[in-house]
Amino acid sequence: MPRVDMSDWDINDPATRRKIARIVNLLKSKTSYDGHSTTLVSIWIAPGTPTSEITSLINQELATAARIKSRMTRKHVQAALRSISSKFKAWTQIPPNGLLIFCGWTQQSNDLEYWEIIPPLQIQKKLYTCDSIFRVEVLEELLKVRQTYGIIIVERDESTIGILQGSAIKVLKHIETPTHGKHRKGGQSEKRFERQIESVYEYHLKKTADEANKVFLPMLDTLNGIIVAGPAFSKEDFVKLGELDYRLHQKIVGLVSAQYQDLEGLREAVNNALDIIKETEYAKQKRAYDELMEAMGKYADKVVVGFQETLRALREGRLEKIYVAEDLDKPIIKVRCGDKVERFLLVDNIGDLEKVTKDVCKNIGDPSAEVIDESFINYILDEASTTATHVVIISQDELRGQLKSGLGGIAGILRF
Repeated sequence: MPRVDMSDWDINDPATRRKIARIVNLLKSKTSYDGHSTTLVSIWIAPGTPTSEITSLINQELATAARIKSRMTRKHVQAALRSISSKFKAWTQIPPNGLLIFCGWTQQSNDLEYWEIIPPLQIQKKLYTCDSIFRVEVLEELLKVRQTYGIIIVERDESTIGILQGSAIKVLKHIETPTHGKHRKGGQSEKRFERQIESVYEYHLKKTADEANKVFLPMLDTLNGIIVAGPAFSKEDFVKLGELDYRLHQKIVGLVSAQYQDLEGLREAVNNALDIIKETEYAKQKRAYDELMEAMGKYADKVVVGFQETLRALREGRLEKIYVAEDLDKPIIKVRCGDKVERFLLVDNIGDLEKVTKDVCKNIGDPSAEVIDESFINYILDEASTTATHVVIISQDELRGQLKSGLGGIAGILRF
């Protein structure tokens, strides 16, 4: 009986999301005993639901199932409901995040399967259904959840509005307001000119706030916070002006320095706000990558880099932590050249297997190859689970580029 407790799983971690996705895909691959009969039971239970309510529901559905005309369908639905009724008695209360139950005789296992899943985040939806498939939409929706922070960089005549979503930073709006270059000299004329400059500056701040309102209000419910950045006092001036919608103003989590605009400025602002957003995917990847760089600098003999060496250390159980660039997720194959060479390789396409094998084994020995896994990262996760190795998947563009250009996209810290 698979019971998967995800309540302490970090949904913002790419490796964790991939683990959840694999469970979701496995459940989605299941079909009823004949592929079309509605005999697979899915129950979504929101937190706070009395267990007596679910027990009553199951009993009602058992009574209803007794009237199903098809003998085979009736038999399988009743078997699933009786299994749920028996196992659900172990629950005295529903977990704080809710509970998902999937049960039924599947074609794939040719047996009665029973799954209990405590989701990684709290669910609010309720569902009872008999279908030819397991209904996993509630888990699929959780996989779409990303911590999202709005970013506003404001200068006297230029602004950038963007977001940090998961590990991705995006520019959403760039604003420029033409201003006078140098003001005139001389008495009242100079003061008047200065007032004009200040008036244009205030107009620019209001314009930035107006654009920020348009961008961020539609995503208000998904915003975890807003970072306001800029040089000198412009960020403080922007906040004090009070033109940002009060609901967005309440979302401001910090003011940080930023000297640049556009994507470079957004990255600078995020890096300067790491202490504020330390639980985000971006911040965690940055800390993990910095740990790898520090280990390389201080204890070079405790770090392995490159595909073959890192993979060998992982398979031998010598790695405490492994780092892999997300876009290395390609099919992994094992190539043998007679009894002389054995090597793991990544290929872009399984169809290239024969050509790659011949190239590797040229003038060495008789070539042979096997596909180890169509997903290299899934292979890493499987190997790591057997050796208690922590997996860090680097998905943030800048860090991923550094890992690939300097270390071949994969590295690890040794246990000893």
